Parts: sequence; C-alpha cells; structure tokens
Amino acid sequence: MTSLSYVQLKDLQFATLYYYGVSLRTANHTLPTSGSHDFHTEPGKPSPPTNVQVMQYEFDHSSLAVSWSPPRRANGNIHVYLVYAMSNGKQPIIQTTSSLGTVLSGLSNGVWNISVVARNNNGLSSDSSTMVQAVVGASAMATSGKANRNWIVITWRGEPPNVGKFIITVQGVYERATMVTHQVSKTTHKYNLTHLMPHMNYQYSVKAADKDGKLLTSSSLVTMKTTGPNITLPRITHIKPLDQSSVQVFWSPLMDASSYPVVVYQVSMVISEEEMNVPKRSKGTHTTLPGL
Repeated sequence: MTSLSYVQLKDLQFATLYYYGVSLRTANHTLPTSGSHDFHTEPGKPSPPTNVQVMQYEFDHSSLAVSWSPPRRANGNIHVYLVYAMSNGKQPIIQTTSSLGTVLSGLSNGVWNISVVARNNNGLSSDSSTMVQAVVGASAMATSGKANRNWIVITWRGEPPNVGKFIITVQGVYERATMVTHQVSKTTHKYNLTHLMPHMNYQYSVKAADKDGKLLTSSSLVTMKTTGPNITLPRITHIKPLDQSSVQVFWSPLMDASSYPVVVYQVSMVISEEEMNVPKRSKGTHTTLPGL
C-alpha cells in the first residue's frame, strides 16, 4: 500500500476558497505543478476587535467616546459590535452598533472597564478586545497647556495622594489618528508632547494610577491646536531614468524636516490603474525604483 505524503497548513481564513497544487523539485529541475485542487474552509467566528480607544469629553463628564479597529480576521461579514462597560460590580452596560465607534452616555462616576466584541453569521468573537480603563466624573485634577508649532507642553495638579504614576494620552483630531500613550513618574507634573504636526488640533488627558497601575482619576479631555502655518508637503521635482527598468524619483524636502527626525518618505506609483506602494522607503529626498 502506498503511503501518502502531506503537509499541515495552519492559520487559514475561515469561509474562504483555497486552491492547492503540488510540484516536484529536483537538484536541477522543477516539474510543472499538478492539477489544482480547491477546498472551502468552514465558516467561523471573528477574531476580537483591535485598537480600542476611550476618550472622555471635555464638557460632558458622564460620557465616554469609544472607537476601535475591525478584527484582523473577520471570517465573514461583521454584522454588529457589542460594547461592554463595567464598573465596580454593577450590571454591565451593553451597547450595539454597526460602526467602528460609539458614545456611552449617562455613566455614573467611577472607573469603567471597556471592551468590544464582534459578531458575524457564526456568532460572537471567542474573545473580547483588550480591556481599556477610563474614569468617569469631574476630576480634581486640572491641566493646562502651551502650544507651539511642533509641540505642546502640559502641566497638571490636584492628583490623589496615593498616585504611583501618571499616564498621558494624546491623539490628533483627524481621521485614522493614532492615540499615543506616555507614562511618567509620580514626581513629574510637566510633559512635553513633541513631533506634532503644525496647525492641527490635538486632544490630551492626564490619568493618575497607583503603583500597581490601577486607575485612580483622570483629568478632563482637553483640545489644543498647534500653531501654523500648515506643513509644506513634499513635491516630486523630476524623474531620472537609469535603464530600461529603473528610475530615480526626486522630491523637495519637508520644510520642517529638522523637527521630525522620524519622518520617512514613501513613494507610490500606479500600474494599470492599480496603486502599488513601493516597499522601499527613504529618509532622503530621492530613491531608486528598480524592476519596472
């Protein structure tokens, strides 16, 4: 009886049609691939939502704005998201939405634990998102800020006596903005948020936690705008052909390059009306695109 050879393929997408084939390679030859065989994986539940962010409104201390990113593996169409909010053993608040964000209103004062679950045709994601803590209620902590073109200096006061560290969060007020978190020691009452974009609104808050990381209180969410004018975007100046399949692309430098040491330029080109991001990135003002 002839034994069968096999290989195990893991981490396949659920509810997806795959095509398989086998080819034979020797020291000097690679034989053609055998006739393909298709297989449709079974439907499954989605993975958890990602990148959950919670912000408190500046003038509404009983509401929290919650946003998140879709699951890495939807495994079908996501029909609804369930947002769970729990505080001090109270009955959890469950809110549903089909979008990637919602507002939890009318919350009582205290520390709230927020998580999000996704649901497709096959049920809820087996795990919820990472738990995020937020403080609801007017806080004795007060903050003030001073903005320049590329930075905002934050100071604060009025923290509880048993504070172990402060957590500063900042987020640009624009689509797909990423929330950045900084942690500083309990003796610090000032922080400089650097490498910001000019002429742009940012939201920040300061949270106080004990030495174990348990949230104690939080300042209100504050919106502040960096000074202008707007950033000068790079502009392609010329393209130099090197050979039949390579060119060099040159562009004007970022006017504020000295203020943004982590700036990376990414060049893209269009082939047959389909955008392709060139994997090679550059910190200078030109790059070579081979294999065209």
